[in-house]
Amino acid sequence: MKRCDLREDNSPLCPEFRQACLDQLYLAERGYPVKQTVKLVGNRFRLTAVQRSILMRGVVASGCASRRMIKLLEPEELTGCELWVDTCNVIVAVGNYLCGRFLYLATDGLLRDAAESRGVFRNDRIRKQAGILVCRSLSALSPGKLILYIDAPLTHSHDLARELRDGLSGKAGESQVLLADHTDEVLKQAPDIVASGDSEIIDSVNRVFDLTRFTLQEQLGVEFPNLTEYLVPDGGEGS
Repeated sequence: MKRCDLREDNSPLCPEFRQACLDQLYLAERGYPVKQTVKLVGNRFRLTAVQRSILMRGVVASGCASRRMIKLLEPEELTGCELWVDTCNVIVAVGNYLCGRFLYLATDGLLRDAAESRGVFRNDRIRKQAGILVCRSLSALSPGKLILYIDAPLTHSHDLARELRDGLSGKAGESQVLLADHTDEVLKQAPDIVASGDSEIIDSVNRVFDLTRFTLQEQLGVEFPNLTEYLVPDGGEGS
């Protein structure tokens, strides 16, 4: 299995960054606004844009993290259930990995990317490759019904919809690929399970499946750095 080594020179999870994460966690636990604390901590430690993104999306207060972890499902728990997919969120994250950008397991247990970029949609090769990997992963699962929602206003949304419909054409069971103007709001109303890495969506639904993590682990054999382990003193550099 491929593994992202925390000691690699290009990893943002260097030893010096740990204290910044701990400071951010301290403030998050006490209810301070995330955007303001990320700016404060980021400026104090002179963090890169990627490191600030990790503080923003990856360092989650323990109470919130626990509530999200309880919602996380294993692949076999999807059998016979209706699964709604935050398609653009998943395709972007998978595509960012294919572009060599940094992905990690946040303290709430979900895989997130630190790229802050949606340029994946404008790169036909990466978008199509990401779509193929996601379709293969969905075909390996057994939900009772599968609904993929795509943000209609995004560049190449219609191309992505066509590619995914083609990729899922041989999948057993009912599958739909739908375009919507405000997919986040639609997904927040999901009857049960959503595949997404978006925190607001995750906090609004009953159960969550990490399709991005499943796709990259199952299709490419990748294991990702775990931010929770990294924050344990002396536990992130060599364990």
